[in-house]
Amino acid sequence: MANAENLVEIETVKSSGKVKYSRPFVALLAAALLLIFLVEGCEEQRPPLKVARHIWPGYEFMFLAEQLGKIDPEQVQFVQTNTAPDTLNLLFRGEVDGGALTLDEVLRAHDKGLPLVAVLVFNISAGADVLIARPEISSPQELENKRIGVETGAVGAIMLDRALEAGGMDIESITVVPLRIDEQVDAWRRGDIDAVVTYEPNASLIRSLGGHEIFSSRQASNLIVDVLAFRPEAMQRQEQIQHLVDAHFSAQKHFFNNEADTEYRLSARLGVSPDQVISLFDGLVLPDRASNHRLLNTGLEETRENTDKLIEIMQRAQIIKLPLLKHPLFDGDFVEP
Repeated sequence: MANAENLVEIETVKSSGKVKYSRPFVALLAAALLLIFLVEGCEEQRPPLKVARHIWPGYEFMFLAEQLGKIDPEQVQFVQTNTAPDTLNLLFRGEVDGGALTLDEVLRAHDKGLPLVAVLVFNISAGADVLIARPEISSPQELENKRIGVETGAVGAIMLDRALEAGGMDIESITVVPLRIDEQVDAWRRGDIDAVVTYEPNASLIRSLGGHEIFSSRQASNLIVDVLAFRPEAMQRQEQIQHLVDAHFSAQKHFFNNEADTEYRLSARLGVSPDQVISLFDGLVLPDRASNHRLLNTGLEETRENTDKLIEIMQRAQIIKLPLLKHPLFDGDFVEP
């Protein structure tokens, strides 16, 4: 028992008298408070969230947010990649916390044991992904025995699946030429392919070289979706993720309200003249915060149905094996209105 000189009297609110605590108790309490303070301080000094991205109009609001000073570099830092597979590889190696990906790439990660979580829908392709062909090919019905360049991913698989169905053919009717997105223009120039599944800014470049559109993602509605996804352990860093999501929506508003400034800021990055920038977003549905909330929360059943259809196409193309998802795919908390 503590002796008289080792006791401290502390007034309490809940009692009418005084409660005596030993000095060791007070010292322990002070140490606990200090520890809480230090832990909170450590949380504030967390390293920036690392997010990988490659050039694609739907992702460029993150770049625009940077340009507008909406991104705190102590909260979020970007890692530039050339393609979505590069981003996926960084996520698998744990070199980044999150990345901009198509939903099919997120499903591919789940299939390989990395349960990424999508927290934001950047865009839904409604004509932005296209099948461009040589002038002598006027429709999907004329693709038989032709060489079609395509990225080896589900977007390519979806586009081919839908285009071949429209042309009354199957995959054996054509020759698939696997091409990364950064290889497509050169392959077209060399004459290695007769048609190509592509998107902006490649689509405009290939059109300028004589190609023309014979099929688009308008005929594959709600299947090609771009999202912001994070490794499961990064989901604990809620404030940093929220900071990035809020910055995206702020830049999205700027895009709609200040076209001239947006054109100036994005033209060099997208590789086009300022007056061509806005047209690169044609064929993209750009969900605002309310639409994101519907897609990831109140309308989740519709989202799941489209995801199930996407999984079915990917399984048929032997891109993934999983019969169903074992981990959550979406988290709509960050897009709450």
